[in-house]
Amino acid sequence: YRCYEEEVEFLLDAHDKYSTSDKNVPVRILELAAGPARHSLAALSEHPSSSVDSVVALDLSQEMVNYGKENADHELGSAGGRRDSFEYACGDMRDFSGLSSTKFDTAWILLGSMSHLLTNDDVIRCFSSLRSALKPGSTVVVELPHPRETFSMGECTRNGWTVPLVEDDDEEYGELNIVWGDEDDEFDPIAQVRDFTVAMTLKVNNPEDVPKEDPLFLQMD
Repeated sequence: YRCYEEEVEFLLDAHDKYSTSDKNVPVRILELAAGPARHSLAALSEHPSSSVDSVVALDLSQEMVNYGKENADHELGSAGGRRDSFEYACGDMRDFSGLSSTKFDTAWILLGSMSHLLTNDDVIRCFSSLRSALKPGSTVVVELPHPRETFSMGECTRNGWTVPLVEDDDEEYGELNIVWGDEDDEFDPIAQVRDFTVAMTLKVNNPEDVPKEDPLFLQMD
């Protein structure tokens, strides 16, 4: 669905191009509303410490923070090496004062996560926190949907993708099909908020192997 390694390469190139801070030192990255933290982890796994010093991710959901840490253990190792350069905190992207005593070189708000801020005051608070957290001359990259997606009064674009489900031994045991958007989704032009329908279908090769007690799985008939 997305190539995180290539996207991180773009993000770092954009920072190098537009930042007015010292480019001869490795960058410290802050990712807000990071979700599974795929971009953060790609920055550490694909770039040496001479290029990327460390990454701090932030998300409001403790469950997502736990999931991101599991991803970090899997991709960076449980301890030592680049795993020690990654931190994941549970917090509000509108106010994260005290998150780190060391300021950051660049901040990322990706995958439309800025859309979680529904008022102008929320956005101002977020940017005010960023100003305090970043070094002078740093960069902020915000990824948002195309305006046509948000402000169109007609149908929204319907997207779909498939995520393979893989065991620790790299054996594929099923897939998760995701569909984003529906023709009946409504848009409020006053609040400038669009409701999106998200549908997920879980398919496994052997339903008997699905751990029903795991809350991450839906109950199957």
